[in-house]
Amino acid sequence: KTNYYFNKTNIYTINCGSFDDYETALILAETVKKQGGAGYVFFNNKKYNVLLSGYAKKDECLSVIDNLSQNGVDATMLCIELKEMSANFSANNEEKVQIKNAINTFFDCYESLYSLSIEFDKDVLTKSEVLDEINKLSNKVTIQKNAFTTKTDTNTNASLVYLKIYLDKLSDYLKNLSSCKENFSAEIKNTYFQSLMCYYDFRQEIS
Repeated sequence: KTNYYFNKTNIYTINCGSFDDYETALILAETVKKQGGAGYVFFNNKKYNVLLSGYAKKDECLSVIDNLSQNGVDATMLCIELKEMSANFSANNEEKVQIKNAINTFFDCYESLYSLSIEFDKDVLTKSEVLDEINKLSNKVTIQKNAFTTKTDTNTNASLVYLKIYLDKLSDYLKNLSSCKENFSAEIKNTYFQSLMCYYDFRQEIS
């Protein structure tokens, strides 16, 4: 068996509102998207939370919240906590390599999209340049997914089945982003949350 260790990771998000029902949260989410925010609905602590953006550093998140507050926007910080954990996979040496690469794909994708989001919002990159990078990222994920599937196609370990499911989801999210026609800045942010949640949900499934 292969033991894979997951590091503790915190993502500090800006929460624009918390609601008891999904439909109400979705109304705010659409408004947030039109204003350039992620508008990602995250269910946590029995509430549907509408997320504007996410940050690797707590002080960056709090700084943005402070700026929003000065402009009359009410927002709070919501920390998405990925606790440290380990998981065992029955795998041979070739499978081990692909399992590790596949697991890393989710967070690598989140970090890439996070960087592209910032560079696009700061006009460092044009939409065309960002789309080129997204297409490269999408192709990279497809190659990784295919390599993982090829090397593990005879392995019936349930955790690997879940991993394949979330790789498929991630691939679909990136393809949707590459064909985005409007609210491009918002959709980049929404997709980096989707990538992060693939990682989050996969860890929940195998914990």
